[in-house]
Amino acid sequence: MNMRLVKGLDREYFGLLAALLVATLSVNSMPLLVGSTISGLKLNVANAGLMASIELGVVALTTLYVSKNLLAFSLPSLGRWGGVLAFLGNISCWLTMVAPNSSAPLLSLNGQPMDGTVGMLALGRTMAGVGAGAALAAFSGSIASVMEPDRKYAKLLVTNVVVIGLAMTTLIPQLQQQFSYRGAFTALAALDLAALAFMRYLPVQTHDREGEKRPLENKVAGTLLIVSLSIFAIGEGAVWAFVEQVGQTIDFNRNQWGVALSSVIGMASMLGVVVGAGAAAVLGLRYGRHIPLFLALLVFGVAGPLLSNCVSHATYALLVFCFIMSQYFLFPYYMGAAAELDSTGRWAAASTGMYLLGSTFGPAAAGQLIQMTDSFQSVGWMVLATSAIPMFMMHVMFAGRRSERRFNRNAHAS
Repeated sequence: MNMRLVKGLDREYFGLLAALLVATLSVNSMPLLVGSTISGLKLNVANAGLMASIELGVVALTTLYVSKNLLAFSLPSLGRWGGVLAFLGNISCWLTMVAPNSSAPLLSLNGQPMDGTVGMLALGRTMAGVGAGAALAAFSGSIASVMEPDRKYAKLLVTNVVVIGLAMTTLIPQLQQQFSYRGAFTALAALDLAALAFMRYLPVQTHDREGEKRPLENKVAGTLLIVSLSIFAIGEGAVWAFVEQVGQTIDFNRNQWGVALSSVIGMASMLGVVVGAGAAAVLGLRYGRHIPLFLALLVFGVAGPLLSNCVSHATYALLVFCFIMSQYFLFPYYMGAAAELDSTGRWAAASTGMYLLGSTFGPAAAGQLIQMTDSFQSVGWMVLATSAIPMFMMHVMFAGRRSERRFNRNAHAS
């Protein structure tokens, strides 16, 4: 894009979008990456899930570490370095080759030889995870300094998913079909490289040092919130990592619609984000936060067993939509609840880190379950459990908050 045209538009918006794109690109493309590594690099299901968990874990840890030291960084430079590392990580995965069979491997991982294929892929995903984590920290630090951050974040969320969704329905499937796993990683590297050109437009954060001196409030409620979100994230990471594999069990590649499975996932995801985030924006706090959170967790949890037992193409597409829609409907209310607990945003920042850490365990746990049970149905019941527990925890949190408010009102009245 012509840089003069960018300057005539909203430069901050393009900078923030670039950072958000690098931060979430490989995570949102995880179903296609898992499928590519299984088919192209001959990884078993457990190791494919482990690779996804490694990347999510590195993203989470990098984000948490950099966020604590954010004052030491220039955010545009941090975003650029994140983009460079993500690009190099995807190039490393592109260079990965299928190792020859060894009759007597020295080491094995989940029943598969620990050869150069697994090692090189793990190195590439680790590097990409560090880059994504740095970009996410740069994005989080920058978004706080813009005018109307809530509205801008909502717009960026939808735009980012539309860009990634278009990549998942056009660029990645075409390259994947032609060049297997290398096509998928080529697409990711190309998008990282394109985003680098716009990182310089990231705004500079204004830091509030007075807020750092205030003690952290509402520790019980905040702990319930971040733990419940991390448990939900385990189920979300599990189903997202293997949603493409579930579709293949119903022979989606030969469906009557004449479109690829990856295209169906991409279109359902884009629609789910727009509907979920849009509904949250329209409803706002009309029904408070308790009811919307409860409904979103209920829909997400019930969709788990239904998807894992799905036999219809239309039902599969609808359930993928329900997963994404309920997830993006839930996020604004979780973040709003976290922000209410601490005006400096520390609980909100902790929620983001804990969500990423929870997502780290999902793919690996799901891979192990599938390996043990030889069935995707176990993942569906796992999703139901990781939705029911947060429903109970959030109910306890909101009930406690209501009791606290009544106590404070009575104390003031007396």
